[in-house]
Amino acid sequence: MAELVFSKQFEQSIKSLPPKVQEKMAGRLEILRVDPFDSRLHTKHLAGKLQERLSFRITRAWRVIFEFIKPDTIHVLKITQRKDAYR
Repeated sequence: MAELVFSKQFEQSIKSLPPKVQEKMAGRLEILRVDPFDSRLHTKHLAGKLQERLSFRITRAWRVIFEFIKPDTIHVLKITQRKDAYR
């Protein structure tokens, strides 16, 4: 099971999410902690200058960007809408 470390940007952006998205995200974070590549997360590597980072799906519209600090430590960077996630 991985340790999750949250950025300040991530922690601040949680407050602006709709309540249903917040609830779903909590469940997704638990899945991430157990298995970052669980098929329910739809985890994918980003491309280009973001190639060290990955994203997973909260809903069709919302993504979480993260990276591995160590094999058992995940740095959760930010929550963003899908349209902005890959820029």
